[in-house]
Amino acid sequence: MDTTFTQYKHLNAEQALEEIREIMKYVEEAGGTFISLWHNSSLTETGEWKGWRKVFETVIHEADKIMKRQ
Repeated sequence: MDTTFTQYKHLNAEQALEEIREIMKYVEEAGGTFISLWHNSSLTETGEWKGWRKVFETVIHEADKIMKRQ
């Protein structure tokens, strides 16, 4: 979930994207299903969410590439 990275882990968008990529890699290697949960507010590009829309879009793009490999 998006707020895990901001409120609990105190990561910025770039740091969170690196961690999400690692999670996605582990899920793919295990043959699992990656599921992410995003709040609408995290895509607004305002306040603490500045830069997070790009994270969301990158995750969607990379998930699509993984699905095409399977």
